Amino acid sequence: MIRDPETFEALLDSVRRFVRERLVPAENEVAQTDEIPEAIVQEMRDMGLFGLTIPESYGGLELTMEEEARLLFELCKTSPAFRSVIGTTVGIG
Repeated sequence: MIRDPETFEALLDSVRRFVRERLVPAENEVAQTDEIPEAIVQEMRDMGLFGLTIPESYGGLELTMEEEARLLFELCKTSPAFRSVIGTTVGIG
């Protein structure tokens, strides 16, 4: 269950814009260099994408499972490399 639909929609809009304006344009560079630019990784950190389900008291976004899945659907509208960079924190951790 989404706890605060308005706030969550604002987060989704932010991720959609980030994907469209920053990640999609960087896909070719990532494919050619096999590396995600540090500036993009830092932006992902700043957005909280490395702490999707971490409790807010520890600096995370504390998303529910439904919220996390919906956010990842948006993030996956670009190269899987960008999802992979946060994969160990989001998936394994």
